[in-house]
Amino acid sequence: MPAFWFSLLNALILPFWLLLIVAPRWRFTQRIVHGAGVFLVLGVVYAVCLFKNGLVPLTDLESGMRAFQEPWLFLAGWTHYLSFDLMVGAWVSRDALRHGVSHWFVVPSLLLVLNLGPLGLLVYLAIRLALKKRWSLAEV
Repeated sequence: MPAFWFSLLNALILPFWLLLIVAPRWRFTQRIVHGAGVFLVLGVVYAVCLFKNGLVPLTDLESGMRAFQEPWLFLAGWTHYLSFDLMVGAWVSRDALRHGVSHWFVVPSLLLVLNLGPLGLLVYLAIRLALKKRWSLAEV
């Protein structure tokens, strides 16, 4: 059953990324991707997966490695990645629009955020620094 949910979550998250990549200014994108709905759903899935096996203390590397051998706990971790990577991608998209960063520079960053999370954010911030001389994460 976790394998089914893993595949389903991966398939369901892609349209949100596609909207960020091909239509960042579209009102529908603004409402759907930047709204709370998708994150509420992912949060519920995360909670269900997490409690399906029972909470496991992650006090050291070995306990974390053992926990992620359990399919439901791995799926909880994967849902965590999907949720937070999308949140970072949505922020990158909003920030680029706010600061006038060309979407041609944003798309590679979004693809990196989707696949490599923090590395994509780092690349975007470096691009923004080079183009706009801004490094701050402030929303102002």
